[in-house]
Amino acid sequence: MKIILLVLFSIQLSLSLPSGLSLVFSEKAINGFKALWLKEILSELHNLEIPSQCFKTGKGILTTKWDLYDFSLTNIQFDINSTQINIIDTDHVVVDIEDFLCEIFFKWNSTSELDEDSGSASISLQKTIIMSKSTLYASNGHLGITINELELKIGNFDVEVYDSKNAKIVNWLTHNINAKIKSILEKEISKNIKHTVEYVINIQLSQFPTLIEVPHTPFSFSVALPYGPYINSGFMKIDILGIFVAKNEPNLFPQIPLPVDLLRNQENELDVQLFISDYTINSALYSMYSIDMFDLTITQKDLPSWIKLTTSFLDEILPGIESAYGPKLPCEVNCAAKKTPLLNTHEYSQGNILGLVSGSALIQCSVEVVDHGKAIEIESTLNSKISVILADGVLKGEIMELRVENMNVTESKLSSEIDTDGLSENLNNLIEISIPEINDSVFGKGFKLSYLEAFNIVESKMTVKTGYFHIQLEPKYPDLTNKEYFES
Repeated sequence: MKIILLVLFSIQLSLSLPSGLSLVFSEKAINGFKALWLKEILSELHNLEIPSQCFKTGKGILTTKWDLYDFSLTNIQFDINSTQINIIDTDHVVVDIEDFLCEIFFKWNSTSELDEDSGSASISLQKTIIMSKSTLYASNGHLGITINELELKIGNFDVEVYDSKNAKIVNWLTHNINAKIKSILEKEISKNIKHTVEYVINIQLSQFPTLIEVPHTPFSFSVALPYGPYINSGFMKIDILGIFVAKNEPNLFPQIPLPVDLLRNQENELDVQLFISDYTINSALYSMYSIDMFDLTITQKDLPSWIKLTTSFLDEILPGIESAYGPKLPCEVNCAAKKTPLLNTHEYSQGNILGLVSGSALIQCSVEVVDHGKAIEIESTLNSKISVILADGVLKGEIMELRVENMNVTESKLSSEIDTDGLSENLNNLIEISIPEINDSVFGKGFKLSYLEAFNIVESKMTVKTGYFHIQLEPKYPDLTNKEYFES
């Protein structure tokens, strides 16, 4: 079954999917954390394979045939500070690595009419530069990279020969064929770095899951990419599907309104921006609805002691239930959402209020007399309005309005007609009294923005826009003011 689900998941990814969540990174942010991923990628360079080389030097009787083989790279180093990642407006990422150093060992033999020799040699590369230009794309929900251009330019170049029987050969190597070896190495190392780095990055990216399980819940969160990143001058925007799905039924097409366009980049903002659309939030509600998490049974133990869930007590609001079934019989209230509840964010600014979130849910509730069955069934709409507040460094929500509306009886075994307007008014009065308690229960003390310091976030902002939340973060970057070398 899991294999079938994965196949279906891959097929759905190949179709046109919307993006519910966007991440925007400035060029500064990408460079700020370059040490983390450059070390990981370039640690693979010691696996580079340089093929055997054969060439000739000299003329006439001095013609010498050279065979170089068994190349290996060691002591790879580069200066992280001088490495620069640039985002250019042709959808390319340019990475320039300066001060690249390494040692290359190889074996050689030479043949001429005058002599034959063989031995080992080492080459020290210094002040070498690697320049590359890449494009990013999406494949089956994963991020991928194509290195379009990569060029290695060798600066200082020193050769040392071992195991040679003839000192003349040493001079021959260090003077007559340096340029040839340098040309070969620039060409072959460039080609192999391009292949190796592209392969390593894509392997690592392909192993990143597109569905992440949410701990202690029946849900997963999709971080699949519906399409490739958007790259413009100075920033990179990565859109992800950004929806919650039931683990056993990963439906990538929830029946909810599509997201607003998240193709936005604010000028002069913080280095990392996160756009969370209503689509992402409503996907969680859809998944909860799809596995009946909104189904609820209320019994006496769920209510305060002064509320008696009996026919006699309920007769005050449901006239006729006591006469139909008898006095003091225990009852239950069963409620369920008739369709997916939906939330919508709205731009609103007043005092400490950052914005509003409105919600609507179609609820069906029935009162059942224990051992006697359903007495009445009522449908109504539960509408809410919640303010998002930032005060004294604490972010929290606060219910401004919660009301039952459009109540109607869909089934009844009671002889008396129910006054739905009066019942709605009574319920809304009870809800209004309970709002402070509901706020404390649902939102608690809120979220202190100072908690973000533990994650090296030195500044944060949040605004609520129509259709999405906009969160901005300024990370604390590693200190690279001193020259720092990566070594492999």
